[in-house]
Amino acid sequence: MAAPVRRIRNYFELQDLTDRSGSDAELVERDFALVTVVAGLVDRFGESLCFKDGFVLRNVYKHQRFSKDLDATRINPPKNKLDSSEVADAIRASSVHNLLTLNPHEPQTDSGRSLDFDNVTYRGKVGDQGQISVELSYREDVIEPPDIVAVGPPYYEPFEIPAMQLDEIVAEKLRALAQHQRPTDLADEAMVLMSEDVDGERVRSLAAYKFKLVSATDNRGRIEQNIAELASSHNVAVQAVAPDAPAYEVAANAVLSRLSALLP
Repeated sequence: MAAPVRRIRNYFELQDLTDRSGSDAELVERDFALVTVVAGLVDRFGESLCFKDGFVLRNVYKHQRFSKDLDATRINPPKNKLDSSEVADAIRASSVHNLLTLNPHEPQTDSGRSLDFDNVTYRGKVGDQGQISVELSYREDVIEPPDIVAVGPPYYEPFEIPAMQLDEIVAEKLRALAQHQRPTDLADEAMVLMSEDVDGERVRSLAAYKFKLVSATDNRGRIEQNIAELASSHNVAVQAVAPDAPAYEVAANAVLSRLSALLP
């Protein structure tokens, strides 16, 4: 893969892009930081990582939600650790002189299951300091062959990354909804089910594999409970980062109404 080529060369170009987008400047700078880290990881590790979740939904499927997390699964070969110091160096080296300084700090987790840099701080021209997280998973392989897709604009010229197929993202989001109470997981799953062509039978088959890593047996009950618990927090949390996301009632119904068809 060719090294990504940056379009944004200085603060004034980033500010001009922000003004034209009409988005919050801090969110745009954080978005720029995420894409910059992806560019650095691809430049260093090539096709060894399959990117997924919110980053792919925004940059491939053009959902409007701004993410602060970068998630990927190790492939080529799967289930093999990367040297945490090399990953940290790739993140740090992604920094853009006089525009964006990235500091990965020490990883929260560095095990055979995952490498989690949960506090990658960056210093740009907007605000004092921002924060993103980078999580690389080794615990399972990607089931479907990744799509090779172009990302980058408006910050970079298009460059290719391996991205998890949409049906597999939906299956992983179901597992996340069974394990956590995160408003963005509900918003992401609802937006996909409402706007994308999802193969329910394939999601069901993929979810059967994904839930093997979950110890609970009543996964549907856990999802229903976790979604119910999000009623008071969803709208405020999601509205700040996803202007196109549906309100809680619509999002909850979009997911709950499909559980029977999507869960194994």
